[in-house]
Amino acid sequence: MGCENKISIYVERGWTHKEVKLRCGSTDPHGDTVICDDCQKKARLAYPQGWLHVPGDKCKHGTYIGNANGPDYMCGICEGE
Repeated sequence: MGCENKISIYVERGWTHKEVKLRCGSTDPHGDTVICDDCQKKARLAYPQGWLHVPGDKCKHGTYIGNANGPDYMCGICEGE
């Protein structure tokens, strides 16, 4: 996911911050993916479960596992196997 839009982020530089412009879909210095507002809206429509970083991650039973803010989990059927 990503497009040609530029996103401004601010990186620490001494006692202040420096503005850095990154392309949508790239990784910031903290390891997070930066996504523009337009792509976030598209992601919310395509993935209503709220995923931004791993939107297609499903177990073999079709259950979405994990999310962008927490650890992965297994579906009930996978746990029983």
